[in-house]
Amino acid sequence: MAATLRFVILILTLSLTSCQKEIDWGTGGGNAGTLLYRVSTVSGTDTTMVDYSYDAAGRLVREKTTGLRSGISMDNDLRIYRNATGVITRTVQQSPAFTALGVDSVITAFYYNPAVSRYTAASFSLTLLGFSVTDSAVFTYDGTGKINKDEHYLSSGALGVPVPAMLMLRNVYNYDPTGNNLLRVTQETAGNPGDPLTQAMVQTYTVDAAINPLVLLNEAIVLSRPALFNAGNITSVSVSDIANPANNFSESNLYFYNRLNRPDSAHSTTTPGGAVNRIAYFYR
Repeated sequence: MAATLRFVILILTLSLTSCQKEIDWGTGGGNAGTLLYRVSTVSGTDTTMVDYSYDAAGRLVREKTTGLRSGISMDNDLRIYRNATGVITRTVQQSPAFTALGVDSVITAFYYNPAVSRYTAASFSLTLLGFSVTDSAVFTYDGTGKINKDEHYLSSGALGVPVPAMLMLRNVYNYDPTGNNLLRVTQETAGNPGDPLTQAMVQTYTVDAAINPLVLLNEAIVLSRPALFNAGNITSVSVSDIANPANNFSESNLYFYNRLNRPDSAHSTTTPGGAVNRIAYFYR
């Protein structure tokens, strides 16, 4: 049961470590357009590419990651399905990491209230190691219409014995005074079903005043891509692991911008370790 819950929490937190952007290495993808379709990251001998696809209205419908980082496959395919008005109705996520655990794909359903133009909840179910698990997330909004909290309730069953839904995870989002940039994400988790939530991880961000080429606003939170909320580009991120401070790290990002004030190429430096990633942005 504990292993199953850890896998579910992995899915929910997979994207909270943000895609960072960053001095010109002469590898930029060009500045002919404003629609970001690829971000290429080189780290040592490894290369990772994130490709973005859009519908006819310019709304994101796919994020496909391929390549290696530290010799580990980063392959991940997230397909986003929308209705005629552009509202996200479901996503399908596939990854070799899931396949290795016997999970073909993770299908998440999203619930939307058109009366207030807000996503209210999301849920997915899967079976792993003989346990069926359902995650149900509830979104809470602040007075300005931004998601400031999501809470995840897990219910499970094994051998036909259902376990009622219990609060297992909470993410709290804090924004700058303008409301245009997300500056802090605090994650609280339960060690075991029924345990009280305790602070597990804190991510803090700083941003620049240039243009982030892919801004999803509340959809960034709904899709667990919080770095894509921001109007600006992330110049630094600090991750604090409360339970195991040895896992703490930070990244600082430097950018070279194109004539449209969007990132053209960049590099990021990770501390500790001093690893440097070279990044290029491609537009059409």
